[in-house]
Amino acid sequence: NIDWLALENLRIRSAFSHTSTELTDDVPSLIRTITPPGFGTAFEDGIKGDRLPGSPENQFSLFASYDMPLSNGRELTFNGGYAWQSDVLSRAGGRGDSLTLDSFGIANLSATYRADNWTATLFIDNAFDEFAETGVEQTALFNQTVSGATNRYFKSNVLAPRSMGVRFGIDF
Repeated sequence: NIDWLALENLRIRSAFSHTSTELTDDVPSLIRTITPPGFGTAFEDGIKGDRLPGSPENQFSLFASYDMPLSNGRELTFNGGYAWQSDVLSRAGGRGDSLTLDSFGIANLSATYRADNWTATLFIDNAFDEFAETGVEQTALFNQTVSGATNRYFKSNVLAPRSMGVRFGIDF
């Protein structure tokens, strides 16, 4: 982590993390899957060295904040940030019809006006309107037609699209 006061009113923060997670031994029947057609259960073994699911190996963030005192004693603050993460496996070792969620980055911007005990903030979240899958439930094998009925149990969660707005706050 780095937190740097670059100028009197400009603060820059950044962070990087690397996580290396893997199975340290073989694990029999670790990954539950199914055998289409139908939903018969099958299992796959996890193999020593398989990457664990659910977390990116690398993450990076960079944020800047600039405070601008105004002549009337109030303050204007500009904030900008970018956070990125590498890909994520949905199942250990990419086995069992695992899905690899692509890496993605997101930028957020805001400007806040502070006066006495209240604030007004203009914001843009996901400024570049990045599309990314952030999580999944089940696998694509769970979407199938059985006995004429279409079953859809697989789903992915996605990053919220760009949003812009105004927030107001008051301190009591």
